[in-house]
Amino acid sequence: MSRRGLVTAVVALVLLVAVYWLMVRTGVGQRFEDAALRGTREYANRPERQAANEHLRAITTGSLGALCLLVVVIGGVRRRWLLALASLFTLVGGLVVAEVLKRYVVARPLLHGQSGDVRNSFPSGHTTIAMAGLFALLMVVAPRWRGLVALLGALWAVGIGANTVSAHWHRLSDTVGGDLIALAFGAAALAFLAWCGRAAPLAAERAPLMKVAVLVLGFLTVTGLALGALFAVLYARDAGQPGVIGDANWEAYLAAQSFASAASAITALVMLALLRGVDFGAPPAREKRAGGAVATPWQAREQ
Repeated sequence: MSRRGLVTAVVALVLLVAVYWLMVRTGVGQRFEDAALRGTREYANRPERQAANEHLRAITTGSLGALCLLVVVIGGVRRRWLLALASLFTLVGGLVVAEVLKRYVVARPLLHGQSGDVRNSFPSGHTTIAMAGLFALLMVVAPRWRGLVALLGALWAVGIGANTVSAHWHRLSDTVGGDLIALAFGAAALAFLAWCGRAAPLAAERAPLMKVAVLVLGFLTVTGLALGALFAVLYARDAGQPGVIGDANWEAYLAAQSFASAASAITALVMLALLRGVDFGAPPAREKRAGGAVATPWQAREQ
């Protein structure tokens, strides 16, 4: 489990760099994302955009603090303080890295001839909070509650990812970047817990809603990828054609929103796969040393 978590975290970081390079540091990527931003302006006066703004504005410092407190309370009730600490690391650590990257590290140069919005917004802090918050709760709750948290929390997190595009707050790459940062921190936290011996196999995972959550996320993944590919093809056909620029922008927006939903759903599915069949945070089983003494698993490895 420790190796699986580390490999997942490394792959997520590699993909984070690849998404940034392809979408932010190339002219093709910038043209597509700028077209999607222009496409959202047609959405400006619609109720759907107003609803997207309201959902994003619900994520505040106060709500973040309440979520952190909830994680601590659940960990305390279950007497699994290391698990609560790992869950907080996923949530707070992911957000801090996302904000540092966006504000101080990542730049967005203008690489094509059109006058685009050169303000950097990579990665999305709102997406990071939503996805990392979901992961933190999935980690800290008892396994029998994972299905309910996965079903409700994943739908909310996927919705936040799509809303960042709909509300004209972020580009597609920003949303995918936030997902990948949350996944990297969540997978690293699980790897740490496994290395400490705090990962025990479940005899039977009693989470009947988990199958429903997986099916829903799978549906969102397939439909998001299919619709995104369709609208991306239409955008490629219409981009640069006289008289259909507005259509191309709208198609780019629809493609970006669809891909954002699919990316968030895939990220949630990967985390559910890492959690499947494992109870995290329990006191480590002790092994007999020579002479009758006991050792925790990591002490035994050192012998």
